[in-house]
Amino acid sequence: MNTKLTNDQLDYLYEFVSKNVEFYDVQTELVDHMANGIEEQWEHNPMLDFDSAFKNEFKKFGISGFESIVEERRKALHKKYLFFVLNKLKHYFKLPRIIGTVLAIVLVQLLLQWLSPNLGFKVVWYCLIVCYVAVSVIYILNYRKKAKNQKVMLMERIMFRDFALSYMSILAYFTMNVTLHLSKFKLGYSSTWFIAVGLVVTMLLAYIVFIKLPKDSEKLLQQWYPGYKDFKKV
Repeated sequence: MNTKLTNDQLDYLYEFVSKNVEFYDVQTELVDHMANGIEEQWEHNPMLDFDSAFKNEFKKFGISGFESIVEERRKALHKKYLFFVLNKLKHYFKLPRIIGTVLAIVLVQLLLQWLSPNLGFKVVWYCLIVCYVAVSVIYILNYRKKAKNQKVMLMERIMFRDFALSYMSILAYFTMNVTLHLSKFKLGYSSTWFIAVGLVVTMLLAYIVFIKLPKDSEKLLQQWYPGYKDFKKV
């Protein structure tokens, strides 16, 4: 008996996996894993039919099936993307970009002083929240349009939806709690500098997450996924 899967059998595996897993890169990994497992079974038992070998292999994934594998992969890539974003943020605190960063902090601090610390903080911060929400909605809608017409990689979902939503949730929680806390106190000169730094860092992160990285997404995805262009549907 041939110990290698036929094209029809591989197509069956892809069809089965694709019904349970949305992301093409994870689909490919799972199909490769299952194909190798089935072929190993045939090496030990050449008389075993494909259906039995397939069921034996699928049982190894347990009750949750592919769900736990996808979730583990998602967490790993989310962490990878977070460190990637933070690494991009570091560039704005090195020459020559640090000059622009410092200038932005000074301008925000002057604005806070001009409006009065408490009022300035609230006005600037809430304006930023409105802008971020608007940008994130447009951002996510663009992802849905993009995902509708081509195979989607897990990193694309993280880049164009999951990470943006996580960032917005953290920002909203942080803003609400900090604003409620600071509204009880009169902010001094040193406090406005601290707030100005926080606002500028927040704006830089928003620029990186919503503008910079999406603009370079094709290049980045080709680095993370060799042959990325070949995966895309025409």
